[in-house]
Amino acid sequence: MLKVVHIISDIDHGGAQKIIINYLQDLQYDKKIKLYLLVLGPKINHEYNKIIEKCNVEVTYLDSFINLSIPWFFKRIAEKIIINKRVNKYLKAINPEIVHIHLYGTLFLTINSIHKCRIPLKFYTLHSDPLRFNNYKLKVLKDSFSKFGVIPICVTEEQAIVAKKHYGFKRYEIVHNGVDFKNIKSRIISQNEARKLFGLEKNDFVISAVGRLTPIKRYDLLIKIFSKVMSILPDAKLLIAGSGNELDKLKELANSLGLANSVLFLGEIKNTVELYCASNVVAITSESESASLVLLEAQACGIKCVISDGTPTESIITNKVIKMRKDASIDEWASEIINGNNYSKNKYSFKDYDEYLMSAKIKEIYLKYWEAYKNDKE
Repeated sequence: MLKVVHIISDIDHGGAQKIIINYLQDLQYDKKIKLYLLVLGPKINHEYNKIIEKCNVEVTYLDSFINLSIPWFFKRIAEKIIINKRVNKYLKAINPEIVHIHLYGTLFLTINSIHKCRIPLKFYTLHSDPLRFNNYKLKVLKDSFSKFGVIPICVTEEQAIVAKKHYGFKRYEIVHNGVDFKNIKSRIISQNEARKLFGLEKNDFVISAVGRLTPIKRYDLLIKIFSKVMSILPDAKLLIAGSGNELDKLKELANSLGLANSVLFLGEIKNTVELYCASNVVAITSESESASLVLLEAQACGIKCVISDGTPTESIITNKVIKMRKDASIDEWASEIINGNNYSKNKYSFKDYDEYLMSAKIKEIYLKYWEAYKNDKE
């Protein structure tokens, strides 16, 4: 049985973490591959960890991050030394045929140990826009692909085109981020019922956004757009679900624009389907998205979506998505959110993002490369 270790820095509410969970759940009883999960950080009280505990998968938390008030540079060096030692020990004990790395920080901290342990096959999923990484980070990624033989997994064809040019690799695979659409559709409720859960009025015009509160999501732009919407629709509400370092800054912006009672910061919520169902529009203002799970989930709920130019067209799978120009003004955003119908034509369907099909595809990739590796050795 082929042993595959997925490695990630932490388990919290993120797209990469959700994709790993999909793989663990779908392939936990597979007869050809055995999955393991290695987490560099500590085990925290998070819903994803509770899901993982129910999987028939061996999970190890290294708890390797340092909680000291020292300069970032020295802290990262110390963490890298600790992590390399612990990862080296772990990999020698498990002796896997394959490691699958998620997120740049994880790659940076572990690639030396993985290389020294002479793991036969190494994969890395590109969960972010490749153009985000330049200078030293770009060098780390280029070296991983060229010198250390890491095989990139792109999540859309659009991303692959950019990544090939930016990183200079030729060998790669494409696996869409899988979504359990059947599960999502089974949890859809009426708009009125959903609004009661969030304390909203029947006639409110509700815009929602889901994701980490980080600069790349451009929630500051969304709040400014919402201010324009409010000037036209005084009963509008903006609901933002997610946590992150930008929270205080975004609250201050909302307050300064007189929106304190109309912009609701929900924190992390367990059931985003309820939020989608309560909404008139789901807005995605991100500077870039590798493949938006939020967009895919919202479309499964039948909700109109207005998305940025940085959101892949490949993730449009219904006829209810409006994609804005890169230089679109706040007024244009507000107009499209309120009554726009300039919908993009979808080239892909729900089937192209089906969770179970994507898990089967990643398994096929593992087996294909393993067979090729064995043949090269003979």
